[in-house]
Amino acid sequence: MDGAPAIRTSGLTKRYGETVALDALDLAVEPGEAYGYLGPNGAGKTTTIRLLLGLLRPSRGRAELFGVDAWADPVAAHRRIGWEAAIVLQDVRALDPAEAEEVCVWAARALLAAET
Repeated sequence: MDGAPAIRTSGLTKRYGETVALDALDLAVEPGEAYGYLGPNGAGKTTTIRLLLGLLRPSRGRAELFGVDAWADPVAAHRRIGWEAAIVLQDVRALDPAEAEEVCVWAARALLAAET
């Protein structure tokens, strides 16, 4: 588990019947790395977070936090993360690029402040 990415997904897929909510996501985020996960409504952002937290069972693929399978052992996976692991902004509408950059800078400062 040492040296494992903070977040790793391999072929992560979630279906609700015929509806594909997330389709074969491959992602790796290293410890200490800031990562913005952006997309339009319905792109699968919230579904991805729920899969990473072990709140949903993947239809296919795997989601890991620090090398621990989020579905198979969510308690162990949750022990490896804290509130500062992610700042999730939901339903931010009509931000122009300058406002989006400002939000990202604010989030980075909040994470840095939490470390001190």
